Amino acid sequence: PATSITWRAGRYGSLDRIAQVAQDIHFQRAGALRVATMPSLAQWLVPRGIARFLSSRPKVTVFVQSLPSRQIAELVSTKQFDVGIVELPLSRPAIAIEPMEPVQSMAVIPTKHRLAGKKQISLKDLDGERMVLLSQHSFVRYQIDDAFSSLGSAPNVVLETPSSSIACALVAAGAGITLVSKWTAEPFAGPLVVVRPVKEALASRYGIIFPESGARLPLADAFAEELREEIRLSEHP
Repeated sequence: PATSITWRAGRYGSLDRIAQVAQDIHFQRAGALRVATMPSLAQWLVPRGIARFLSSRPKVTVFVQSLPSRQIAELVSTKQFDVGIVELPLSRPAIAIEPMEPVQSMAVIPTKHRLAGKKQISLKDLDGERMVLLSQHSFVRYQIDDAFSSLGSAPNVVLETPSSSIACALVAAGAGITLVSKWTAEPFAGPLVVVRPVKEALASRYGIIFPESGARLPLADAFAEELREEIRLSEHP
């Protein structure tokens, strides 16, 4: 009967669609990904990585949130997020950590400052300068303080903040000079600030983290690969 033929056609059509969806998910053409990133990388690097990831996956959706590294680790360990981008060192059970290459520190300087014309900044240049630095409990701040001390220099720290993005915004407002990673500094370069490499060996360390237990989401691996490629292209355009 015609009704039977219609039902069968509808049934097989549905099965074909299910098979297509399953194939799309298998080959990472469809699905959903939950990404958590630390705030300092949410302004430039991670959005570029996500855009690159989605450009070849029109059926994939992404939920992205900016959080402190320790909170990201907690949420990834309990599988509330599929992948996270955090600052290292970080110690947390139930996560797998894939370190990324260290990122050079940059000096972020108001354009009208006397040091803005230099192509490279030494920490000795910053002796006595008004500085906006990260809070003392951070590993990056420990490195900065140690580097200044080893050179016999002492910055005039007038502002502290746990957020390197806020530090850059304070520089843009004319409050002082800051030292942050290249990836944080890059989006702030413009009419209000200049970004200059630091002569001394100062670097920030980041990692991509995943839940340690259970099967890893293929889309999470694919995103991590695209993010690394975005980093490679930004370093060697």
